[in-house]
Amino acid sequence: GNVDKIVSYNKNDVDITYLFWERCGDQISLRREFAKKYMDASFMNKSDSSLGETVFLKTLASRMRVGEKELKKRKGTPRKEINVSECILPYVEFQSSEFNGILDQYRNLTIKAKEGEIKLKGVIKFSCDFEGLKFDYGAGGLHAFGSPRFYQAGNGKAIIDIDVSSYYPNLPIANRFYPEHLSEDFCDIYYEIFQERMKYEKKTAMNLGLKLALNAVFGKSNSKYSYLYDPKYTVQVTVNGQLLITMLAERLAEMSELIMCNTDGLTALVDEDKIPMFRLICSEFESLTKLPLEYNRYSKLAMRDVNNYIAQFEDGSIKRKGVFETYEDCVSLHQYHKNISQEIVALAAQEYYIK
Repeated sequence: GNVDKIVSYNKNDVDITYLFWERCGDQISLRREFAKKYMDASFMNKSDSSLGETVFLKTLASRMRVGEKELKKRKGTPRKEINVSECILPYVEFQSSEFNGILDQYRNLTIKAKEGEIKLKGVIKFSCDFEGLKFDYGAGGLHAFGSPRFYQAGNGKAIIDIDVSSYYPNLPIANRFYPEHLSEDFCDIYYEIFQERMKYEKKTAMNLGLKLALNAVFGKSNSKYSYLYDPKYTVQVTVNGQLLITMLAERLAEMSELIMCNTDGLTALVDEDKIPMFRLICSEFESLTKLPLEYNRYSKLAMRDVNNYIAQFEDGSIKRKGVFETYEDCVSLHQYHKNISQEIVALAAQEYYIK
């Protein structure tokens, strides 16, 4: 009897492992392609962030004409302190007293090392109220939100969502930010990898792999164990990213109702007849910052907060975040760590708000 139970138990393990392997086909193909491209079998066992960091390392080492091992051994640029005022772009400015107060707090902030290391968590914690939204600023990004609400387009109103395209790669590329020990070669390599990625269609292995390389740079720039380490670079990207989105939000609030802002974009309710002016302000922002914007229009939007909402695009497709995510969402995004055991709640909410 026990033998049958053990066989059944083991068979279940094999079946589930096979199912998991099938689900991860694109992730496996990605690693195979890079292992072949760089003739390095270790790619098969790398996490996404490690894969991205390695691709960037190989490209940068080749450009700088140094060995990969030599470059990887570099300890980065540790800092005793960071004067945030030195990091803020010169064209950052606001009209409102609320946001000028935030800007002053950033300019007066000096981040000092603790136990020989700059630690950003908890150091930045600013907030203000603007046009019915509470703007919260932290080391992890920007969140701005009012209260839970349902929005529907129509009757002369449009729901427009704006994102900065590839924000954290494009921001340092446009402004020539780089970890001090890597020289400006870093900026050129970053741009070349970004341009290389654009050659491949979305969802292809090469596009995803190069995206991981671009995104890994920001995360690893704040790790003292990485050759990319320079916390000042991290602060330059984070703080300017928040302030630039705030600048855009302040301008757009003049002719729209802000629904929310996050680290790389915002959503607003706009009168149809004001959309040309809305787009003009966005174009001026693109010209000033050299950052490209992407636009989407929703027909319906139900929001609990910035990280939990469900939206229907004008073509009928659905975008789910946080508590509204389904099992298929988690599987398609390879987010197997998420608990979606109460999926019926998300599905019921979707049926109610969308239909």
